[in-house]
Amino acid sequence: MITSTSKNVECLIIGSGFGGLCQAIKLKKANMENFLIVEKASSLGGTWRDNTYPGAACDIPSSLYSHSWEVSQTTWSCDYSGQSDILQYIQRVADKYDINRHIRFNQTVHCIKYREEEFVWDVLTQDGTLYKSRFVVTAVGQLHHPKIPIFRGVEKFQGSMVHTAKFGSRQLRDYIDKNVAVIGSGASAVQLIPELQKIGEIVLLGAINGTHWAKALLMAQCFDKMKQNIQDESLQKELTPTYPIGAKRILFSDDFYPALAKKNVHLITKGIKEIDTKKIFIVDSSQVEVDDIVYATGFVTNPFLFGMKVIGRGDKELWKDDQESHAHLGVNTHGFPNLFFLYGPNTNVGHTSILLFLEEQADFVIRSICHLNKKGYQVIEVKKRTEDAFTNEVKDRSEALPFTKVKESWYLSSRGRNTNNWVGSFREYKSRLENLNLSEDFVVDGEKVSEENSVEESLAKSIFLNTFKQQSFVACAIGLALFLSVKYPDH
Repeated sequence: MITSTSKNVECLIIGSGFGGLCQAIKLKKANMENFLIVEKASSLGGTWRDNTYPGAACDIPSSLYSHSWEVSQTTWSCDYSGQSDILQYIQRVADKYDINRHIRFNQTVHCIKYREEEFVWDVLTQDGTLYKSRFVVTAVGQLHHPKIPIFRGVEKFQGSMVHTAKFGSRQLRDYIDKNVAVIGSGASAVQLIPELQKIGEIVLLGAINGTHWAKALLMAQCFDKMKQNIQDESLQKELTPTYPIGAKRILFSDDFYPALAKKNVHLITKGIKEIDTKKIFIVDSSQVEVDDIVYATGFVTNPFLFGMKVIGRGDKELWKDDQESHAHLGVNTHGFPNLFFLYGPNTNVGHTSILLFLEEQADFVIRSICHLNKKGYQVIEVKKRTEDAFTNEVKDRSEALPFTKVKESWYLSSRGRNTNNWVGSFREYKSRLENLNLSEDFVVDGEKVSEENSVEESLAKSIFLNTFKQQSFVACAIGLALFLSVKYPDH
């Protein structure tokens, strides 16, 4: 239900993390100021606002995890920055480029619907606010909806339970001298456990998803590092993956192995059968007593834009028929004109910074808008054959890569297709996006606008001309009256 008067803009960005911030700055640099950012939270920052758990940090060097135009102007406190440093960086950049005045906070997008007769998108938020925009850019990321497994009896548990992305104001001191069960063993667990280990008894539940080094040299380095810190051969065996490198996210840590070797950390790789008031029962009939539970179980990554209903041309719902997310180079999908994705399907990377990809995608959005306005049309849309060819290419190339070699992975759809990861190098991606032929691979549509710049500017020009004509008429009338009064003073 619409409870607020609609707000009209040329471009609407959803999300104020690195992606949304990047797009906003690119728009400003292109002298396109008529845009808004809608943000579900009360402050900007995206994943670096949400993930405040102890040890949260980026495993990409800070110099790479920066906007390219800010690298020379930024000094980081360390090579791999922590959550607070990264969030402060985002806030500084937003202040520098005057982005905050464009942001509307506490605006959770519920539905996006394309109005074919108007060539605009209706964007409706949960509080009933309606935004109308010619272009929509989703910059919501892939990792922001916590995924929490359901265990039998969990409702009986008497201690605290929290997901790493919902840590909020909790502090390490809240877990002093407690038995804490960390469920999951991915990136957040690798960062959290060494911190929790310092103050309490830790039980790590879940199979270890580390890296199986396919090449002999890397394998030797990995095992040497593990054996330097862990002498227990049975624990070494539990920590050795059985799948190829890259099948799951590769994790880097200096303190994870040392933490696992501590006497107050216990690794359990068997599954959880049930949770009771103060106990967790394991499938092998063993049990552990715990005071609190921390879920380090990752996020809902499929479908993309989870929780957001998107309706395109012909009332087609985004990816509903296909049951899998897909987009040409991760940015556009057929049937949804003027809709762009940042960090969309098949653009996740594990070997470099996602910011490199975000900048290329944001540049492509600007290039598309300029192409449209130069041609004088309202909308741009990727051709179906172009997108289908790319989707099939990604599927074929993925078969030769590790992404499809495990059944349970956030890289894969429910059908087992790689919908998240890019299948090549950054150089390839950059080249392909820069060299897209907008005239051949895309179609433009809609009545020609009367000005090359934008619909909004066309409307503004029309209003100006009408006002000018009215003012000119009034000026002429006043001038005529003055002329008559001077020439015929008795009248």
